[in-house]
Amino acid sequence: MYPPEIWLGISVLVCVSGLLIGCIGVGGVILVPVMLEMGIPVRTAIASSMAAYIAAGLVGTLSFLRKNSLDRSALWYGMGAAPGAFLGSFALHSIGEVEAAVCTYVLIIASALFTFYQMCHDLRSK
Repeated sequence: MYPPEIWLGISVLVCVSGLLIGCIGVGGVILVPVMLEMGIPVRTAIASSMAAYIAAGLVGTLSFLRKNSLDRSALWYGMGAAPGAFLGSFALHSIGEVEAAVCTYVLIIASALFTFYQMCHDLRSK
């Protein structure tokens, strides 16, 4: 379906993403934009990113559980997010490719701005 160089690029990207997911809990967000730049359709990129994030998240969660570093109440967040992810997958198929890509980029930028704002706020309060 895709040439070998695209699969090699995706493999490297997924490894970097997994490293980021394991270290700081975020990394899947880099997959979609890079996949889009590689010419992969937006729906395929989003679905592939979700699959990679689920696998990496499961491995990371089990590792943190073994080291007793996980607040078990966080599992409730996942249970709350699951219905939203389910509905989001249906919403994705009801909009066009361009709209899906725009929504993806807007959410990434909004998340970055929110994180930057919180970081600045935390630094001021110290």
